[in-house]
Amino acid sequence: MTGCREAGASRPGCWGAVLLEVVLALGLFAAAALITLVSLNACVEAARQVRLEAQAADLAVTLLSEVRMGLVALRDTEPEPCPEPYEGWTWRLRAAPIDEPDAPWRASRAEVEVTHAESGYTLRLAALVAEEIGLQGGRPTVRAGW
Repeated sequence: MTGCREAGASRPGCWGAVLLEVVLALGLFAAAALITLVSLNACVEAARQVRLEAQAADLAVTLLSEVRMGLVALRDTEPEPCPEPYEGWTWRLRAAPIDEPDAPWRASRAEVEVTHAESGYTLRLAALVAEEIGLQGGRPTVRAGW
């Protein structure tokens, strides 16, 4: 290209070479911009997925905690909507007793299923919920707990 500069850029091939350099520079810039946009889109989608997973885990652990505290009855339920601010989420509880005839305790397997309707993401979390059996005033009592 030094020959074009020395000749005062008046030769016919000099303008073509400059145009080729400009087109190549624009092509490289466009490719770099496209790669950056694709990477940003992947980051946004990953953040959205992490948010869904965190919300689902939070809802499932909260519901299992409510079952263990006795605030929610341990029984099979149909899918129910979650309270605000979790619009679009539903939860379902499944219970299965574990029979041990000679044990001084009773336990049930509690499974929580949390589903996000829009994305279809579902999380299932299971835990054992034990019930202590004791006597109070001559009558057996059952208390849910760990």
